[in-house]
Amino acid sequence: MKIITVIALVFGFCGSSLLDAAPEADQTLQGHKGKWTLHWRGKGSDQVSSNAPLSLVSQALDAAKGGDREAFLRCFYIDQKNPPVSVVALYDRWTVISRHYSFLFCTEAEFIGENASSLRAVSVSPSVRKRPKQDIPSLPPLDAEVVFLQKVGTEWKMSATVHDPILQQHLSKRDSGWVSRAENYIFTSDDQAREALNRDRKERQKWEIENLQKKGSRLEDVNAFKQRHELENRGVKISSWEDWKKHYKAKIIDPPMIFDQRQKFQLDNSNLIAAYRSYRSALCRGDAQMLLDMADESGTAWLKNHLGVDLARPKATYALITNMTLSTVLLTANDTFDGNKYALVLARNQEHTNPKEGQVSFDVVIFRETKSGFLLSRDLDIVSPFGRVTIAARANGANLLHYPQFYEKVKNSEFPPHFYTIQE
Repeated sequence: MKIITVIALVFGFCGSSLLDAAPEADQTLQGHKGKWTLHWRGKGSDQVSSNAPLSLVSQALDAAKGGDREAFLRCFYIDQKNPPVSVVALYDRWTVISRHYSFLFCTEAEFIGENASSLRAVSVSPSVRKRPKQDIPSLPPLDAEVVFLQKVGTEWKMSATVHDPILQQHLSKRDSGWVSRAENYIFTSDDQAREALNRDRKERQKWEIENLQKKGSRLEDVNAFKQRHELENRGVKISSWEDWKKHYKAKIIDPPMIFDQRQKFQLDNSNLIAAYRSYRSALCRGDAQMLLDMADESGTAWLKNHLGVDLARPKATYALITNMTLSTVLLTANDTFDGNKYALVLARNQEHTNPKEGQVSFDVVIFRETKSGFLLSRDLDIVSPFGRVTIAARANGANLLHYPQFYEKVKNSEFPPHFYTIQE
């Protein structure tokens, strides 16, 4: 009988072969944006005080273990009053796991290229169970976590951004062998091993969703995790702009379609671009009835709660910046999620007077395709893989900049030039 032992002694390997020995020599990996040098560390979280980036991650682990959420968030380069859902989810996992397991810092990766000294990544594995015979209720599934760090001024901060998905996937797989397991996995075939891995993955996914729901997270955030899980389960990797365009069947609008939101459009959601024009026009002119008529349940809730759309209390406009009324439709894309069809519009909004001196912003709006037309939806938003169009093209962080700064920010992205160039 063929026996495949996937876990040995204290450490466990999430795969169908024996655990490889820890690498001794530094290695180089070609990532999404450039090369990384991989250094094997193999140290406990209490043995890294001389290494500033690793020491910061150790502080975050200690804060999570002690239940100090504010101290944990201070380790990140984020808005601490409105932390990203991914950071909160990491805190929740580490709060439980760190009380029962000792962590091993496996691999530290240094970026080679522009601003190389300002970007790192580290893989961290819960490797040794502190009380082997103790039952641990509600323990989230264990994985090798890969966290990115960036230098802000003279100090290191953990980042909520996955700066390189290729590196993240590589380190997660490479260092999963140092994750502790309660029992040995012994299989008689590769199929059994794969089945166990799939079960572990689905348990982790279930825990993440249930934890978000218990905390009352936004529907958009819960669905973003569900969509990531769906891609993971299908083996779909979206790590580049080309990947995003291909997977979501993106269509570049060239020449782009330009309109002025101040023009009055009748409600027309028979096609995607008409629905977007109707939506922007209704926002600009304060047409509450039109907005509510063209939204699904989640879109209606967002309009009422976020923008204050109320038939009984009319407003002159629902636009946040009233003089940004020129819209340029740049791209459309399509996706299917949870049995429904969705469509995305990417546009550029700019001021109607002196646009080359005024503020510019990308606008990402998602609609649900129904038998009655395209309806504004918030089932998915920009935190979902589908909505991360500007991030996929490396053009994020450019909203509400004056045009010269906007242009400089986006010109090195992977967007076509007409996406960020205002013509005379």
